[in-house]
Order: sequence, then structure tokens, then C-alpha cells
Amino acid sequence: MLEEILNKGTNTFKTVIKEDNTLYFTLKEGVHSSRDLKEIKKEEYTNTITDFLEKRNVRTHVPMSAQNDFVQLAFEYSLERVLQALDIFVHEEFVLGLQVTRNYGGRVRTIIRQQLATENEPLALSS
Repeated sequence: MLEEILNKGTNTFKTVIKEDNTLYFTLKEGVHSSRDLKEIKKEEYTNTITDFLEKRNVRTHVPMSAQNDFVQLAFEYSLERVLQALDIFVHEEFVLGLQVTRNYGGRVRTIIRQQLATENEPLALSS
């Protein structure tokens, strides 16, 4: 995993390798603390999720508390994964009418966990 971070990099940390092969991660310039970074990410996630819901014409049907839950899920699982789950949720809930959900955040978390479980299933070998 460290090799992947070194090769790919992150948008938050600058990676420094010292002569004795010691690895350091420091916050990139402009990020003063983890608290500042969290607020920046929270605003980014909120705006992205709001835009996503507006483009699908469902933002007014999703309570603000649920939108806040989606932002917290983005911190936990990644924004991309939450948007994938939201796409499924919106389709099932508002387009097909398959679900009548009261806890939107819980439903999106369930979709994410189902996706993760499917991704981690061992492949069946055919003989």
C-alpha cells in the first residue's frame, strides 16, 4: 500500500524520503491542519453531492439530514463510492419506486457494503 501511495501520490500529503530510507508524510502547502483539511473536504463533498442530487431532480426530496449523512459516508468510504451508491439509490427509490426508504443514509451505506462484498468475493474457477 505504501508503494502505491509513493507511486500515485495523494492530494493531501507530500511524501519525503530521507537518505536513510525513512518515509515522511507532511501536509502539502496551503493545508495548515487536519481540521482545515476536513472542512475543505466537507465543503467539496457537500457541493458535489448537492450537484449530483440536483442533476437528478431529487434534491428537494432528500432531507438535509440525509445529505449530511452522505457527506459523512464520503469521508468513510470515498466520494466516488458514495456517488456510485447514490446513483443506485436514486434509481431504485425515485425512478423505479422499488424502495420506500426512511433512512436514506442507512440505505446508501447498505448499497456500499453490498458493492464491497461483491468486489471481495473470490472468483469461482471453472473446470
